[in-house]
Amino acid sequence: MDFAIFIASHITYDGQLYLLDRAIESIKKQDYYKGKIDIWLSVSFDNEKYLNYFDALMIGDKVFKCYKQDKQMYQMEHLELLNSKSYNDYTYDFILFIDDDDEYTIERVSAFYETANNILKENAEKYIQTQVLYENALCMTEEGGKVQECLIYWCYAIRPVALNAFFGFMKGVGFKSKYGDFLLKMYLERLFCLNPDANIGNGYYIYNTENLNSISNNSNKSKKEYLCVCMNDKKYLKKLYGSNFKSKINKKLWDVCYDNFHKYKYEEDFMEFAFKMMFKYGKNNINN
Repeated sequence: MDFAIFIASHITYDGQLYLLDRAIESIKKQDYYKGKIDIWLSVSFDNEKYLNYFDALMIGDKVFKCYKQDKQMYQMEHLELLNSKSYNDYTYDFILFIDDDDEYTIERVSAFYETANNILKENAEKYIQTQVLYENALCMTEEGGKVQECLIYWCYAIRPVALNAFFGFMKGVGFKSKYGDFLLKMYLERLFCLNPDANIGNGYYIYNTENLNSISNNSNKSKKEYLCVCMNDKKYLKKLYGSNFKSKINKKLWDVCYDNFHKYKYEEDFMEFAFKMMFKYGKNNINN
């Protein structure tokens, strides 16, 4: 069983290349031996200094494929590029992800393999139909370093065909914003609903909660609003806006992200409706 690991990175601060290198090394130390693990990296740079540092450290030589961009790209643009470069010419069983400041434990890929292999041994048809596997990892959703369980896109392993379908659909919708990862997260979450047994457990992904330069620690109010609506975090929305929070945020954004996304949680046609409506009504509100 072969895996690809996709890394999307935009280098903006001193020390970020060290973290990126650490993330790559954590993948290269995997104890998995049942197939290959290829690391795919798409990286852009805030300035030429960081590009020169990247080349000097020879980080690109440590991965299977490296694509350096001469202009800033959003996370989903990086991932779309890696998908387009890998989809037709390589046959992976699953694609995994990692943020450039996080790490894998040594057995993370093996844990995904064991879960997938158990499904295969149980029922070959079920294995073929399994589009995602996931780890119930931890990530930060509030200020002050509070960490709670929630699923972000890097919690999942996804079939290449399913990831390619996501980007194919999004070409007609638009995802080039710094919050495009939440669209992928929702897509993966709905695919997982089709097979909720594909759970590898937790403790295999090391989420960096101490990086003061990360997006999680520099989120503006609009991203917090967007995240909380998507997660139905009424407690935090009440903290931000008071008891009448529903009247103070974009009504149509609420309707799309909360009412309709939860209503269509198990429906295959949620994409056509919810993705288009989110960007039609929510784009100006969440990209500022």
